[in-house]
Amino acid sequence: MNNLSFASIKELRELLDSKKITTEQLLDHCIAQFKKHDADLGSALEVFDKESILKASHAKGILAGIPGLLKDNIAQENRALTCASKILEGLESTYDATASARLKEQGALLLGRANCDEFAMGSSTETSAYQKTKNPWDPTRVPGGSSGGSAAAVAAGLVPWALGSETGG
Repeated sequence: MNNLSFASIKELRELLDSKKITTEQLLDHCIAQFKKHDADLGSALEVFDKESILKASHAKGILAGIPGLLKDNIAQENRALTCASKILEGLESTYDATASARLKEQGALLLGRANCDEFAMGSSTETSAYQKTKNPWDPTRVPGGSSGGSAAAVAAGLVPWALGSETGG
């Protein structure tokens, strides 16, 4: 497959299982995409280093070797957890949220922390204390929702999946 950026999880699983790509190659690709594009996009507050990403995940499971991004209000053990607010700057989670733990159990590679509206209270991802997230298809528009960092990262082909959250009911 020539373009890993917009491959589905199913396509990536098939490539990994057939050994056409390795977990490290896929992870390197996603990290490189963030380095190349995210300075302008602002979808991630942090992309973790490769070694710690691999160490934090289990090697087996349906998502083994598939990188993704979690919104910065979903706890990841031993990682910063700011909810895009400077009030929580320096806070490191002492545990995994259920979603993080279950993703790790299935081998998902948790690549980093997605930007969001501060404390997930907003509808545009413009109220993060750190940066605004842009819509990758039209930078004059917002990516939408308080989970805009997660949405923008997937829409831009930086990762094949990302988790957000729903605040408004």
